[in-house]
Amino acid sequence: MRTDSTNALPTLAPDALETLIRRIAAGQTPGDRSAVSMYAIVDALAVAAHLGDGPVGWRRRVGIQRAVIDAVADIEGLQFVEADV
Repeated sequence: MRTDSTNALPTLAPDALETLIRRIAAGQTPGDRSAVSMYAIVDALAVAAHLGDGPVGWRRRVGIQRAVIDAVADIEGLQFVEADV
């Protein structure tokens, strides 16, 4: 993950994201490995980038979510499924 210095949002490479998602899934119980929550992915990515506080941090977090959704579309065998919250 690289961080764009103009807005501090990450640029996600699909292969790096796939590795991260599969690593998170592998750490879950066997029955839960078919799905990885967006929260877990964003939290893992946020460790590498200081998102800031308050509204700025939240906008960056939402930007990461959008970047994940876009990148997953390019990864064969993975799909983003929007969940009801």
